[in-house]
Amino acid sequence: MSMFIRQRWIDPRLKHTKVDGKKFIELDTTVMDAVWIPDLYILNEKKASHHDVTVPNKLMHIYPDGLVVYSVRVTGTFSCSMLLHKYPLDTQKCSFVMESYGYSVDTLLLRWNKVPVERSPILSLPQFELGEIKSYTCDKEYAGGIYIFCVLYRISLYS
Repeated sequence: MSMFIRQRWIDPRLKHTKVDGKKFIELDTTVMDAVWIPDLYILNEKKASHHDVTVPNKLMHIYPDGLVVYSVRVTGTFSCSMLLHKYPLDTQKCSFVMESYGYSVDTLLLRWNKVPVERSPILSLPQFELGEIKSYTCDKEYAGGIYIFCVLYRISLYS
């Protein structure tokens, strides 16, 4: 799957006055590493990579109130357990699961937009139809504390 992972957060340390009347500051990819970024990872990722042709495919905008908008293009292979005992007369549900790697809910809260996934109307799979997409948010307790555990979406696949 190829996708854009888009995040936004408020970092009060980045508040500033407008520069030349522009709505936001666009950062070059060479300075983005100096800005804090949430440490999301994809739980069911088997293999993934960022796109770097011809430059790293990421952007960062910083608004005067400290709002940071960050986007990165990712392609990966993700695991999906399927129960195929009724195949082809069944429905499969695949999840794409994200969570914070090191920050507990005391530091980082994840919330989805009202429309958490936008998909291309021409997207198709050879042997399946894409069904409904639902998003979930829940907390998961590990030894070090409570972390946000998010199923970004659950896709129904119909054969």
